[in-house]
Amino acid sequence: MRRVKALVDGEVQRVGYRYWVASIARKYKVKGYIKNLEDGRVEIVVEGENLDDFLREIEIKKPPILVESIEKKEEKATGEFKTFKIMVGKIEEELVEGFGTGATYLMKIIELQEKTLGLQEKTLGLQEKTLGLQEKTLGLQEKTLGLQEKTLNEIRALRQDIRVLLDERLKKLEEDVAKIKVKLGIS
Repeated sequence: MRRVKALVDGEVQRVGYRYWVASIARKYKVKGYIKNLEDGRVEIVVEGENLDDFLREIEIKKPPILVESIEKKEEKATGEFKTFKIMVGKIEEELVEGFGTGATYLMKIIELQEKTLGLQEKTLGLQEKTLGLQEKTLGLQEKTLGLQEKTLNEIRALRQDIRVLLDERLKKLEEDVAKIKVKLGIS
């Protein structure tokens, strides 16, 4: 069994960091405590088997929590802890921290909603452009179909003209051949 004392610096107070760490401690079955320090850091004393994994996972960088550094010091394990506890201060301080944490997450939610609305507006703009392009495409398709129909009608008329012309030529050839046969005496 090992024991580590860690001093965590960064955005770690009034952001729910102690509760995240307590949850991670339960996951790794480590024992000890976490408490806020007056200088804005958080102190963690922990004993257990999976301390390296625990210490790696508490380096949270998910806004609004931003762990900037962890100063770690190995100590002699005492086995004094039965659980992992969040050490709390005066009730007034804890209430202020709780309200501060709530306000921080509320501001984060509002920020994300504003980003989402911005993305939705961009999406609507792109959809409008797409609809405009689709309307143009449909217009071009209608023109193309009209031209195809016109071309088909021209081809039909041309075929009819060629048929009439060929029929007239063939009839003339047959008449000429018949006249030649008469002159040659071929019946």
